[in-house]
Amino acid sequence: MKIRLWLSLVIMFLVLTACAPVAAMPTETPTLTAPPDNAPTRVIIQPPTQEPTATFTPEASPTTEPLTPEQQLTEYLKTEDAQKSIDQFVNAYQLDAETAELVRNNFALEERSSKDGKQYVVALASVPQDNIPLEGQKYADLYQNIPLMIAEKEESGEWIWSKATLRKMADKVGMPIGSLLDLEQPKSLDIAKKEFSVFSMINIGWMWREKQQGTINFSWSDKQNQFAKENNMVPIAQHLVFTEDLPDWVKKGNFTNEQLTDLLKKHIHDTMSHYPDVEIWSVVNEAWFINNVNLDFWYSKLGKDYIKIAFETARQENPSAILCYSDFLNEVPGKRATWNHEIVETLKEDNLIDGLMMHMRINAANPPKKDGLISMMQSYGVPIYITELTVDLINVSGTQEKRFLKQAEIYKTIMEAAIESGVTKSFVMWGIGDSANYLEIMVGKPNADPTIYDDNLERKPAYYALLQAMFEALPQN
Repeated sequence: MKIRLWLSLVIMFLVLTACAPVAAMPTETPTLTAPPDNAPTRVIIQPPTQEPTATFTPEASPTTEPLTPEQQLTEYLKTEDAQKSIDQFVNAYQLDAETAELVRNNFALEERSSKDGKQYVVALASVPQDNIPLEGQKYADLYQNIPLMIAEKEESGEWIWSKATLRKMADKVGMPIGSLLDLEQPKSLDIAKKEFSVFSMINIGWMWREKQQGTINFSWSDKQNQFAKENNMVPIAQHLVFTEDLPDWVKKGNFTNEQLTDLLKKHIHDTMSHYPDVEIWSVVNEAWFINNVNLDFWYSKLGKDYIKIAFETARQENPSAILCYSDFLNEVPGKRATWNHEIVETLKEDNLIDGLMMHMRINAANPPKKDGLISMMQSYGVPIYITELTVDLINVSGTQEKRFLKQAEIYKTIMEAAIESGVTKSFVMWGIGDSANYLEIMVGKPNADPTIYDDNLERKPAYYALLQAMFEALPQN
């Protein structure tokens, strides 16, 4: 009985205890014990606090300043593009390894601005005087301050470096530069796309357009015109009327003078109407009768008035086109220059002529002087277009290096004259590559080497002499 009473008391105590209030939990943060090594890894994501947080606005980070041209050049010189540009220069001047390294590590920077006010910086390469090869001592100036790279300032303020091509320098000095192009030579076309802004659109004459009477073929000149459009280049169309470009059916057709006049007008109309977007035309080329009347078909049939007839027809066909007379040996005093002056003056009376084309077939053994060139260019009273420039080395002896340096000096002189004359509107050379030039192919002068590119289409010193001449013509900031 006592045992039962005791058990009842114990049970009652336990019930009362369970009904009592629960004591508060301690507020201390419990100590976390690292799990044993063999326990699984767990990531505990803490819930976001419900308390409001203070707003924090970070300070604006400072704007990064654009790199200077010097800093950008340091980076550009590490690129393959820049190194190739230097290698081409070294190869053209046949520099040894030590000199090449000096050039590679020493560039002078000069600021310039173009006609539209855009700023740019030019990286100039120079060969130290003591390192100029013996063959080049006479032409030491050709080794100094040659633009190899150019930096243009973008709207963002960033300077962008690239190669200083002929086209880039010509655009800044305002002298369109170009060449005759061989559409069947891909490498020369690649060069033209980068280097030139204008070219001679040749073989538009009668022989190419209508070799057989009534059979019209513009395919060759169409390709040239399309190439110009695709590469933002200006074509100079050569030539509408040229005795050596006549098909036999015209020369041997026993036409009356009236019929020949009609044929001449129709030919000009058909050609110019096919190319209404071509702006510059050689209307008449090389009127030969000054020396031998039998060499000029049109003079022998129609007299010298045929020139005026041709220009009148061309003006009527395209009143806004630039119409030019084209000839050789008109850059120096002599019979042909006198005759050219007469032609220009006659056509100017009726507002039929807009320019004179100078072929500029230069004999490097007897080149014209700069002052004389400028005087002749200015004497005609119309804009001048250099259209077929070559510098023939056939009569120049010595090592190839020395011959090429003499040629470079002449090319530079002609570019200087063209710029300083204030009247010259184009500087077009007759072909890309010595072995492809007419002097070596057609005339039979294997050592003429007349262009600014060698047989392998690599740059010669003349290329850099043109860059140098254009750079020197630009005013300093």
